[in-house]
This record gives sequence, C-alpha cells and structure tokens, in this order.
Amino acid sequence: MQNSPNPTPSVPRWWTPKQIAKTLQVTPRTVQRWITSGALPVHRFGRAVRIASKDFETFIANGRSG
Repeated sequence: MQNSPNPTPSVPRWWTPKQIAKTLQVTPRTVQRWITSGALPVHRFGRAVRIASKDFETFIANGRSG
C-alpha cells in the first residue's frame, strides 16, 4: 500500500453577514455598514451575500474599521 498525501483543494469558507455580526458581537446593521462602505468585501450568489474567510481575516487584521 502506498502512502501518498491526499491533496485537498483549498475551499474558502463562506460567512453570512449574520455570522460575522455574531462572531464580532456587533449588530447586523453594523456589518451592513461595513459592506456598504466597502470595508468588508462581499460576494453575491443570486440574492445571497457571503464573505470569504480570507476577506474576513483581512478585515480583522486591518482593524475592522469602515
């Protein structure tokens, strides 16, 4: 039997604005303001709005200012 690493594709985790609000302990309206101002990039899938983990991490690293 051969031991070869099983490469797993890097799949971003997607956050909803509501999840972001709960994680950061702010209101959903605050998250919406960050999105509207462009401070928090979003991806739209039809009517669904999602934030990629990498964008969320960058937002946090930059001091979550909007």
